[in-house]
Amino acid sequence: MCGQAMMMRPLRFFTIPSVKCVCIYISYSHCSHRNSPSDFLGVCLHHHLDEETIASTCVTLLVAGHETTTNLIGNGLYALLQRPCQYHTLCANLDLLPTAIEEFLRFDAPVQLTGRVAQAEIIWQDAVILPGQLATFFLGSANHDPAQFNKPNELNIIRYPNPHMAFGHGIHYCIGSTLARMEAEIAFATLLKRLVGLQLSNKPIHWAKNVGFRGLEALPVLFQSVLPA
Repeated sequence: MCGQAMMMRPLRFFTIPSVKCVCIYISYSHCSHRNSPSDFLGVCLHHHLDEETIASTCVTLLVAGHETTTNLIGNGLYALLQRPCQYHTLCANLDLLPTAIEEFLRFDAPVQLTGRVAQAEIIWQDAVILPGQLATFFLGSANHDPAQFNKPNELNIIRYPNPHMAFGHGIHYCIGSTLARMEAEIAFATLLKRLVGLQLSNKPIHWAKNVGFRGLEALPVLFQSVLPA
């Protein structure tokens, strides 16, 4: 999908309520963080970054580092609990977690699309993308390409190889991919080991209304008991 690229105006960006809250927090945090150059805000201030740059960076970190990982865990667990056979297989062999997490990323990726602005004319099959146009790439669709994946619409926790596009590709490959995988492994290992008899409840599931990010508003589950850590 192509269109004319339009950059969000700084003024519009900084009127978003959540962004305004971050800006207010940063303003009140200047003094304390200037004396703590080892933490994130302290480092930013030490390098004389302005408040707008720091605020936009903080928002990016919150969205990219929190919402996507949260949705990976929620989407993956939802898909797994819908398939009791694979759930029990994974519980019995947690060594399968790395391949299972790659499959969760492919099957129902937390980021469904991404955009790029063309720097030069690009001809792809019958489409022509002109310089300055925004091209939107549907990662979720690529992750279900039957030319790349056998039975792409089926969850397979032992799928290998798994060349999914959940983290993008090339120079824009997700810088937090290693952290996301590590967090997901810890979360799933903890849930599967400690929550006995984990299953979906009969409450309705609602997906968050967001075009780019795919995630549940909540994931109601039932379990029999909690084992000690």
